[in-house]
Amino acid sequence: MLLIQTPPTTGTVIAALSTSSTFVPYRNSKLTRLLKDSLGGNTKTTLLSMVGPTSMCADETIKTLRFSERATHVTQCAVRNELVSDATLLRRARLKIAQLQKELKLGLDNATEKREEREERLQRELTNKSNQLRNSKRRIRQLEKQLQSVRSIYQDSLRLLIIKLKSQTRMLLREQIHYCFCYVTVVLGIRIHGLHTCAAGLCLKQL
Repeated sequence: MLLIQTPPTTGTVIAALSTSSTFVPYRNSKLTRLLKDSLGGNTKTTLLSMVGPTSMCADETIKTLRFSERATHVTQCAVRNELVSDATLLRRARLKIAQLQKELKLGLDNATEKREEREERLQRELTNKSNQLRNSKRRIRQLEKQLQSVRSIYQDSLRLLIIKLKSQTRMLLREQIHYCFCYVTVVLGIRIHGLHTCAAGLCLKQL
């Protein structure tokens, strides 16, 4: 019963291995779990596909050939197992330690370079900000000078305008006074002339 149920699961595992999938379902069946090292481990595996020439086995033959074709795309890199002595392990550990120390030193050098670059960048930014602040202060002083100049010009113009208005007001007052004086003079002259005429008329009547 196990041999009848496991071929679809084995085909799924082979399909995942042939496409370099990140997940291989070895645990879906007992057979694929047992053959995990043989299918995708550190081994060289030979796969024998049994087919039959009769027409009644055509479906199984086609499925077997498709399974075999997918299995040809599975690649394995087998490495020979070796007995490692203590001296070899010690040598490998020393090489690993030396490599790690080299990487650590390289990382520290890179960190130092990055820190220096960061300090230089911050120094450049600080210099740029200082220059911008200095330029802003210079611009503010220039604007203050321009404002003072405009204010003085405005005050002078206002003073001249006030003087001009006062002069024009005096002239208008003088003209109005002169006009009133002339009017009064004319009116009084007419009345005096009328009085003289009436007096002359009365004298003639008396005569």
